[in-house]
Amino acid sequence: MNPLDNKKVLIGIAIIVIVLVIAYSSLSQFLSPYKYVWEVKEDSKYSSEPVYVAGLIVDGSFRQVSDNPKVYEFDLTDGKMNMHVVYEGDLPAAFDPSQGCVVYGTIGPDGTFKAVKLLAKCPSKYQEKIRERAGE
Repeated sequence: MNPLDNKKVLIGIAIIVIVLVIAYSSLSQFLSPYKYVWEVKEDSKYSSEPVYVAGLIVDGSFRQVSDNPKVYEFDLTDGKMNMHVVYEGDLPAAFDPSQGCVVYGTIGPDGTFKAVKLLAKCPSKYQEKIRERAGE
């Protein structure tokens, strides 16, 4: 084989590897879009980066803020840690506080998660994982 052909093959392989690394790093955030409470609380990047958090609403913690009918607060758990959530917006039609949910937003400096989206319940695979972790 010609030495020039060897260089072309090596350059081709290097380009393929670089493209694969870039594709993986770009797509990895979409492979696991939901994080658990402990992941968000332990990683400071979520104080400025919005994230989806899956969890169970702690029994008895869900309440509507009395002075604003579209503001709700509750504690979300993954069985390992709890996080206080404040959500502003309309509740989904199928929302049930005894079920799991997914919230989207950022965690503030005081540790309160400011949710701008609330999904009625977790997809079944996340629901099962969360219930297992919570010991239910």
